[in-house]
Amino acid sequence: MNIQSFLDAKSVDSELVALLNDIQKAIPSATYSAGEKNTYNPPEGCDPEGLTVSFDVFLSDDPYTRVAVVGRDKYDKRFYIVNRNIESSRNHYGRGEGNRKESIYAKNVLAVAKKTIKPLNIHQVMEMYKNNFERGIARLRSKWGYDLNQRTDGVYNVAYEDMLLLASKGYQPINPKFSNAMSIFVREREQIEKYRQYNPNYCFVWVEPDCVQFITKHEKEPTIVSGLNELPESLRSKMFVLDITDEQTFVEDIGLKENKTAYWVLP
Repeated sequence: MNIQSFLDAKSVDSELVALLNDIQKAIPSATYSAGEKNTYNPPEGCDPEGLTVSFDVFLSDDPYTRVAVVGRDKYDKRFYIVNRNIESSRNHYGRGEGNRKESIYAKNVLAVAKKTIKPLNIHQVMEMYKNNFERGIARLRSKWGYDLNQRTDGVYNVAYEDMLLLASKGYQPINPKFSNAMSIFVREREQIEKYRQYNPNYCFVWVEPDCVQFITKHEKEPTIVSGLNELPESLRSKMFVLDITDEQTFVEDIGLKENKTAYWVLP
């Protein structure tokens, strides 16, 4: 959205709008989406839903990849900018979007914006989107461990390796619960080992307006192709499954679709 649409609004800090307008003059491709609202003690005449105090920043040729956040702190009224192209800062932004620079003067934030609001590279995009994917893996690992512990009367958490060692030495348990747990561990050992430290390989696919980049877990540089049809069939088939799955939902052995442009695909 162009910031001009907010100039006469009663729902946005007017000085923040002025800063965003200056950024857009310097970077014409910048577009905005309203972010956080301050609903505490809004000024007279303000929108009853609160005052918008931050905006997500995109570039017009890629409306899905947020490249920065610009806002005004609702408590001390400092202007701030957050993005992954800010190389150093004492203030790390909690949402994992990068580093934060702030100032009581809008012109200082404008100067930082001019230098740092630019397209991200694939490594920065991966870092920005990794949380949902990593949580999906952790939940699967945790669920598998919980279910196995239930099936073995709590033995899995405390004695898995010991019981495998005993089984390898030919030990024959007398206690039925002990015997049941040991037999499960021996019979399902391969699958148990898979999920105990479940940390699969993956391929991250980033669909840009003019190309598609993809990179595997252990690669340093991405492969770039002109379109989706040039991706390996193994990737495209799983991306199709993710396209009919809710976004940000981890699917075992398939992966996770973050949004319309970012996919985590499992081999």
